[in-house]
Parts: sequence; structure tokens; C-alpha cells
Amino acid sequence: MIVRNVDEIKEIQAHGEALYKYFFMRKDIYERLNMEDILRDLGGFWQTTVNPGKRLEPHSHENHEQIYYILDGGGLLTVGEETRRVRKGDAIYIPPKTSHSFYNDTEKPCIILMVDAIIEK
Repeated sequence: MIVRNVDEIKEIQAHGEALYKYFFMRKDIYERLNMEDILRDLGGFWQTTVNPGKRLEPHSHENHEQIYYILDGGGLLTVGEETRRVRKGDAIYIPPKTSHSFYNDTEKPCIILMVDAIIEK
């Protein structure tokens, strides 16, 4: 069994100003993170914090699909051409090859739980 506590994981800045805490990531794809070789079908599972006035910059993934779950806070999420206000309790599906970004226009940090699945060819 591997247990990781969010308070014990070092934050890494990624995709602009977002702060990532990686719980589990697939070693063959995210080798730079130096994690155990445990995931086979998932790409990863992590928590991201976007502080007030900060952004998760637009990006896309060629062969990844993702789910974002808003644990706390909210802001503006853009997926493809659509922008929507999201808030605590919202789950969002992000298809592969689709640009996505997030802007925290609130006065409170937004905490997002993210799951990444790799589409094998």
C-alpha cells in the first residue's frame, strides 16, 4: 500500500502559475517526477491550486483525457471554445487534443483534483 498525504507533497509550479501536488503519476510518461512505477492505465492523479488572480495557462494533450473536480473555490474554466464558471462540487471532462485553461477571478484559492488517462494507440 502507498499512502500520500497532501500536506507532505512538495508543490511544483506548472502550466503558468498553477501549483501542482502529484499523488501518483505514470512513471513511463512522467519520468522527471521520479515516482514509483505503479500506474498502468491512468496517467496520474494530483491536486492543483490556482491562487486568486492566477492562471493555469492554455495547453492541450495529444493522447490524454482528463477530469477536473473542484474541491474548493471556483473560477473561469475554458475548454475548447467554451468558457464557464465552475465552483466547488463541479466535475469537468476534458477531451484529448482540446485546449483548456483556468483563471481564478475570485478572492479565494481554487483547489482542483485532477485525473489523467492515457489513450494508448
